[in-house]
Amino acid sequence: MWPYLDELFADEPLHDELEGIAVRPSTLRENTMKRIEALLAEAELEVPKVTQARLSDSPRDGEYSEYRGYILAEMQSLARKHPGAKW
Repeated sequence: MWPYLDELFADEPLHDELEGIAVRPSTLRENTMKRIEALLAEAELEVPKVTQARLSDSPRDGEYSEYRGYILAEMQSLARKHPGAKW
C-alpha cells in the first residue's frame, strides 16, 4: 500500500471551502511520517523505496476508469438477486 501513501495527504478543492472546519490532510503528513518511520525503525524495517502511485487530478471525485464498471456490475447483480439482504 506504500505507493498510495501520498493520496492520504492530498488536499482537495473541498478543503478550501472547509477552511477552519476541517483539517487539511497535507498538514498531517510530517507528524504521521515521523510516527510511521519510528515504528518501522523499531521493527528494524526500512521505509520502502518505491515510486508513489500517480494521483489523478482529483482522486476523491468518484470518477473511475471503465475497468471498474465490471466490478460494479458484479456487485449490483448480487444485490439485485437478493433484495433486502443484510450483508
